[in-house]
Amino acid sequence: MDDNNGWICLHRSLIGHDLWTQKPFSMGQAWADLLLLANHKEGFVRKRGIKITIARGQVGWSERQLAERWGWSRGKVSRFLEELEDLEQVEQKNGPQNINVTSLITIINYDKYQSSGPQTGRKRAANSTMNNNENNENKESIGKFTPPSIEEIRAYCQERNNEVDPQRFVDFYESKGWMIGKNKMKDWKAAVRSTWEKPVPKISIQDAKQPETSTLSAEQIRETMERRYAGK
Repeated sequence: MDDNNGWICLHRSLIGHDLWTQKPFSMGQAWADLLLLANHKEGFVRKRGIKITIARGQVGWSERQLAERWGWSRGKVSRFLEELEDLEQVEQKNGPQNINVTSLITIINYDKYQSSGPQTGRKRAANSTMNNNENNENKESIGKFTPPSIEEIRAYCQERNNEVDPQRFVDFYESKGWMIGKNKMKDWKAAVRSTWEKPVPKISIQDAKQPETSTLSAEQIRETMERRYAGK
C-alpha cells in the first residue's frame, strides 16, 4: 500500500547539482524546485535599484528566470503557475508596477513542507548520524596542529619581548616537518617558551659523542646541534 504520509529532507545544495539542473525539468521537478527556491527566512532582492522584500515561503523569481532555469517556454511556466494556483498550492503577486520583472510566488502552507514537529524514528536516526559525523569532525579538529604564520610568531615574540627570529623558527621546523623528535608538534608557543627563548647550551664533544652520559637528553643535544647549524 502506498504511504503518502511523512516527508524526506532535501538539502538546498541540490539546487545547483548537475543531476538536478538537467533540462528540461519535469512538472514534478519544477514544483519541488519552487520549494527549494523559496526563502526559508525573510530576505530581499534589488531590481533596478528598488528593494523588494521576499518573505519566508516566497520565491522571488520572474517567469523569465524560471523559464531559463527549467528549460521551458515562458508560456509553459505561466500555465504551470496558473495550474498550481488552481490547485491552491501557490499564490502569485506581481512586484512593483514600475519594475515589471519580478513576480512573488507564495508557497501556500509552506511550513507544512518545513515541519519541525515530533521526530519520526527515521528522522531521529538521520539526525543522530549527522550529529555523530559532526562530533567525529570536531574530535579530529581538536588537537590538530596548524603551523603558525611568521606574523603570528612575530606578534607572540613581541608580546613576550624575546629575541626569537620568527623566520628562523619557521624555517627550522618546516625543515623537520613540524616534528619535535618523533612526535608532531602540538603547541608552537610552548616551543618558543621552552626552547627558543633559552640560550643554546654549550655541548662538549664528549656530550655529542656519548649522549647517554651527558646531563642533557639525546633529544636536547640533537635539537641544540640542529639549531646551532641553522644559525640560531
